[in-house]
Parts: sequence; C-alpha cells; structure tokens
Amino acid sequence: IKYCRKDQFYKRITLLVRVNIIGDKKIDK
Repeated sequence: IKYCRKDQFYKRITLLVRVNIIGDKKIDK
C-alpha cells in the first residue's frame, strides 16, 4: 500500500500551525 505523502504533509503543517497559534497566545498573555 502506498502511503499518501500529501496526508503526511498536511498533518505536519496542521501540527506546526497549531504550535504557532499556541505559541502566539502564550506570548500575548
């Protein structure tokens, strides 16, 4: 079974975006 590279790519981006949003919120407070 071929693993979808796009899936891995999107998962990594969503994870980075979440971390960035959490980091921004922490900096704001």
